[in-house]
Amino acid sequence: MPATPASTEPRRARGRPRRLAPEAVLDAALTLFEDEPAEEFTLGRLARRLGVPVTSLYTCFPNRDALLDAAADRVFARFDWKPTPRAPWTEVLLSWMHAVQRHFRRYPIAQQLLSWDRRISPAWLRVLAPIITLLHGQGLRGATLVQTFSWLNSGTIGLIMSHAYNTRHAVRPALGATELAAGGEGLGAQLEFWSHVKALDHDQSLDAGFRVLVAGVAAALPASKH
Repeated sequence: MPATPASTEPRRARGRPRRLAPEAVLDAALTLFEDEPAEEFTLGRLARRLGVPVTSLYTCFPNRDALLDAAADRVFARFDWKPTPRAPWTEVLLSWMHAVQRHFRRYPIAQQLLSWDRRISPAWLRVLAPIITLLHGQGLRGATLVQTFSWLNSGTIGLIMSHAYNTRHAVRPALGATELAAGGEGLGAQLEFWSHVKALDHDQSLDAGFRVLVAGVAAALPASKH
């Protein structure tokens, strides 16, 4: 009986799975965040996307938080803002708010990496730190400092997200003129409002919103700072 010829195909070497590069893992994670929020992120999902056992990821990052922190570090390391020396604190704050808006427009994924599991990412905290220092320098202390900073931060992010949505989607009333007229009282206000919606300059509106927040901070300062 003739001998069976040996296969000419190379055998796959046995041994440990290929070692992943941390940068490649981060690239895949950031791509994954485009489809789902960081809150829902798991190492298992990332491993499936990479086609590797989940244990392979631990050679790069010891746990989920470490990977998310590294992703946030990469994104916020690109934050570009330098306050103008000796500028009024109001202009410094306003310039920071616009810098955050530009960063989120350039890197939409940054919004996913502000916080997760009620934990603010260290990278985002570093972006916030100069503003906490700025408010402290204006005399805000203790609970008043925390409260003022909290709504300033929330208001800034809210305005930026609203601006991003409104620039992508045309706003129109849910009701037509006939339905609005059926409302009776307040018709004039409704018609005036909707007649100007399309003419709204969203960038100008965002700046106006930022200035309202800055004015609110000014109102919270100690009497000696007014």
